[in-house]
Order: sequence, then C-alpha cells, then structure tokens
Amino acid sequence: MEAVMKYYNDEELMLKFSQKMGGLPQDLQPVLKKIDEASLTLHEAAKNGDLKSVQEFLQKKKPLDAQDHKGITALGYAIGANRIAIVKLLLDNRANPFAVDATGNSGLHYAAGYGRKELCEYLLKVGTSVTQTNSQGQTPLAVATQNKQADTIAVLKAHGAQA
Repeated sequence: MEAVMKYYNDEELMLKFSQKMGGLPQDLQPVLKKIDEASLTLHEAAKNGDLKSVQEFLQKKKPLDAQDHKGITALGYAIGANRIAIVKLLLDNRANPFAVDATGNSGLHYAAGYGRKELCEYLLKVGTSVTQTNSQGQTPLAVATQNKQADTIAVLKAHGAQA
C-alpha cells in the first residue's frame, strides 16, 4: 500500500500502467470526460463560474450556506473568484451575505482583499458592514490595505470605513 501511495500522484507513471493494462475502453472516455468537466459541488460550481450547475443546485433546493472544511460557503468562493453573476444569483436566492469562514472573514473581506471593486460595492448595497472584523481583528479595509488594493480601499472609505 505504501508503494502505491508513493507513486499515486505520478501522472506519467500512472499513464504508463494504464497503457500496459489496455487503457481506458473507448466507450468510457466520453463519460469520464463529462464527469471530469462537471462541477461536483455547489462550491466548485461557484468558484469555476459554472452558472448552469449553480442553477441546477438551486433548483434542487440544496443548502446555499453550507461550509466546506475551511468554513467557506459557495458565496465566498464566488466572491474570491470574481464570479459576479453567480454572486448576484446566490444572493438573489437568499445566500447569507454575512456568513464568515473559519477565520472570521466575510464575503466583504474576500472582495476587499482580492480587489473586487464591483463586488465590494454590491455587497455594501445589500447591507454588509465595513466594521466587521475577522478573527485577527481586521476589518475589510485592513485586509484591502494589507493587500494593496487601492480600488477597494476607495470604495470602503466612501462607505464610511476608517483606518
């Protein structure tokens, strides 16, 4: 088992094994390709900008605010990846704009830190707070300043954020 784990991530070696064993049957290749391209979770769909998959998850009434192992919601991933249409869709479907991850960062912290000016403006419009602090005591303005995000610093200050 130890030997298998040692070489498991060696893609070149694994391809050689596969070829020696006859490879993947031709009729399975399109199926695996479809599976590989599909977003398996709402978090992945939000992060990858897969609007169709996000809509399918919404139709299935899946919980929007479920957190992954880092405490991040699908909304948090969409904000971090600058997926504006998905952020708006999730919020229109009642995703929690005030949700925080395991370190206390809100969506506004993500938008500020990644320089997502339009998303900062949108999140502020839906009522998020410029004064909310994360577990390190940082406001979204402090995170934007730390990451040298001049555009989001200006937006936050225009909404009352103070250094």
